[in-house]
Amino acid sequence: MQEIFLNDQNHKKAFILMIACTLFTSIGQLLWKLGIVKINFSLPLSLLNFPFLLGFVSYGVGASLMILAFKNGELSILYPLIATSYVWISIFSPLLFSTDSMNIWKWSGVFMIVFSVSLLGWGSSKKDKKDKVNKYKVNKLNKIDKIDNEDLVGELNQSMRLDESEELNKLNELDVLEGVKID
Repeated sequence: MQEIFLNDQNHKKAFILMIACTLFTSIGQLLWKLGIVKINFSLPLSLLNFPFLLGFVSYGVGASLMILAFKNGELSILYPLIATSYVWISIFSPLLFSTDSMNIWKWSGVFMIVFSVSLLGWGSSKKDKKDKVNKYKVNKLNKIDKIDNEDLVGELNQSMRLDESEELNKLNELDVLEGVKID
């Protein structure tokens, strides 16, 4: 039962790591957009502006978090969470850039993404509960089977000892007749 609990903890940890990944990658994209405005391609050193470079760092942190999340979670559940990046960008982009705005269609898309990701999570939790019940039943059956096997082995050993001692007695009787005793 402890294995199941640890498995739940790993899934929760992976989920949180993946959400953090989407935050960091979204921040990285916002920083790139802030930094790209300061770039003058005729001056190559302008590529080294702080927001642009910090965007790469943020994106790298996000990628690292994604790798850690994939280690602990189910890919088919975690990967769709990347769609929440659209949610973060939709929320923060209009706050940082006057040219970006939200309209009813964009907000509808954001709500559809949140609903879809929630649906995936809900479907996964139903599957996990069913898996937990099945694992619990299998563990119980294995324990019962192990106890039954131990009892059966004990009975077989007992009957083998009786058979051996009976055989030794018969051999001793024959050997006594011949003058040789077997221990």
